[in-house]
Amino acid sequence: MQDVNLIAARKPDSFEARSPSSILNGLAQIALNQIRSQNDYFSADKRDKELEVPLSAKHDGSDSNVGAECGIDPTARPDEHAASAELRDVLDGCMAELPESYRDVILWRDYCGMSWQEIVRESGHPSVGAAQQQHRRAWIRLRRCVRPRLGGFE
Repeated sequence: MQDVNLIAARKPDSFEARSPSSILNGLAQIALNQIRSQNDYFSADKRDKELEVPLSAKHDGSDSNVGAECGIDPTARPDEHAASAELRDVLDGCMAELPESYRDVILWRDYCGMSWQEIVRESGHPSVGAAQQQHRRAWIRLRRCVRPRLGGFE
């Protein structure tokens, strides 16, 4: 029930507070979804009990859930985690194969959120347009590398 309340607290807009019974129905639906999710998880027999972390676990005393600061969704199913990990591995491998200048411009813009002016300063490009063109070329090269490794997904 603590996990149900935690999930409900994160999504207050998902409840229609017309009456106390509508709130209870919403909580019951979350509980049912949690039960189904846990049943799927435990019946999969593909887990390592040593790595289990409850949804409400804290990291370093902060208010965030374990993994949330790394972009990990604690409510995702195990198969979703596996697919994300596989995609990350493919992207990491392809990023490592890119020339350093392509890798840098993608990391600066898409991972670090740097402005084009900051990228021009860091990279030594003559203009914003030149940095943007290199960014486009880098993404084209990255897509060409990733596409065959994803088994034909477009």
